[in-house]
Amino acid sequence: QIIGDKPASTTPSAGCGSGSAENTANDLGANGIIGIGTALYDCGSTCANASTAGTYSNYFSCPGGTSCTRTAVPLANQVANPVAK
Repeated sequence: QIIGDKPASTTPSAGCGSGSAENTANDLGANGIIGIGTALYDCGSTCANASTAGTYSNYFSCPGGTSCTRTAVPLANQVANPVAK
């Protein structure tokens, strides 16, 4: 998750978690988050493949800041797990 990337009002509400918006590091109450896991990439081949990304992708395209939809993202552009790397 990228804090402050897009205003909460421009992201889809379904499937995006719950609770209040944390759009800044101050709202989050931390300097950052690091995930510890074994996956090399945030979403892997599921998000890189256009046939599965439309349903399962963790990434959204929001042309003009509205009408956000799930989108395919190549592995090279996905958030990498620094621990696994």
